[in-house]
Amino acid sequence: MGKRKIVCTGTAKKDDSTVFLWQLDDGATLELIRGKKGFFSLKERHEGFQVLVDYYSRNAKVFVPKLSSVA
Repeated sequence: MGKRKIVCTGTAKKDDSTVFLWQLDDGATLELIRGKKGFFSLKERHEGFQVLVDYYSRNAKVFVPKLSSVA
């Protein structure tokens, strides 16, 4: 990941699978998939974060928390 920072996170859940999404400050999105037997896929995706959230929202429950700055 280098010096990149996470600016937004999301989780999609359906049946025994969970997809974790992390939007990075350079626009890329990390996608980590966990199935019944553990993690099996980690990819750096170049589609926009919202595009992936919309894609997973079609067939899964998706949660994207609002990030707030901590003073």
